[in-house]
Amino acid sequence: MERWVVGELADAVERAMGALDPGGCDRMDRDGAAVDGGGGVDAAAVADLAGLPFALLEVAGWLSSGQQVRLLAAVGTVTAIVRLLANDPGSAIEHGELSRMCAILAYAARPDGVALVSCAIEL
Repeated sequence: MERWVVGELADAVERAMGALDPGGCDRMDRDGAAVDGGGGVDAAAVADLAGLPFALLEVAGWLSSGQQVRLLAAVGTVTAIVRLLANDPGSAIEHGELSRMCAILAYAARPDGVALVSCAIEL
């Protein structure tokens, strides 16, 4: 499990944050059918992010409670950012929802008080 957290899960967080795209929003196709957008993030990364809650019980032996909470907050926030951009990117950006999520992410990622992540989206 340790290898998954520091390997696949960490890679999924990086891939998701690097791929965020407001253009990848929910939409209708030519035939009028709804198409779920992924906010620019591929399904494999989303699946890896979704696996963390199930893995938390197995990491209790090598992560402190505080580290587990920060890990859950960081991964949950990345997952939420993807859905915010897929559902309604304009509102997420214009109404400050995205910046609030980025503040949570920055706080969760700073064990010693220094922000370790940046949340920037090119429009």
